[in-house]
Amino acid sequence: MPEKAVVVVPTTTPFSGPWLGATRATSLQRVANRAIVCHVLDALAESGVREAVVLSPTEVLAEVVAVVDREGPSELAILHVPYDEDVGGRDVLAAASEFIEDDACLLHRGDGMLGEPLQTLVEPRPSDLDVLLLVCEQPNRARPLQLVPGIGSAAGIGEAGTRGVFAGVCVLGPGVMTELVA
Repeated sequence: MPEKAVVVVPTTTPFSGPWLGATRATSLQRVANRAIVCHVLDALAESGVREAVVLSPTEVLAEVVAVVDREGPSELAILHVPYDEDVGGRDVLAAASEFIEDDACLLHRGDGMLGEPLQTLVEPRPSDLDVLLLVCEQPNRARPLQLVPGIGSAAGIGEAGTRGVFAGVCVLGPGVMTELVA
């Protein structure tokens, strides 16, 4: 299991209805009296991750930092890095590449929780995989997530013979983060 992780807090929603409370950041919505991003960080800590970088849109960075400081796991070293909502995915991940260097890492959306422990989903895995994606074959039905070895693209998923919706979690092998942002 990688000891480093990147948690990406998605961009804020354009509308804040009553279900979103006082924030437009879905990662800050509360489940079981805690922000979703804190549940994500707990799952990472429980799976053996020791260091995480939390990438947050600039407009909610202060709120994310305050919530994670107050409710996040104490055993996880957390670095907060802002990103501009107008940049693409590669540029967002580039903000974390110095932290990750050439190490393997877990990449996890900050607004989604898995229904089972993260470690059981990503271990054991062949050591020669560059990327391991978690997908849900039929997202509208209660089904277990499947592990799909691939290269981080639609072509990689198709080659693996499984169709599905990306579950928001993947394991990047050593050096893959550097290649993604190059």
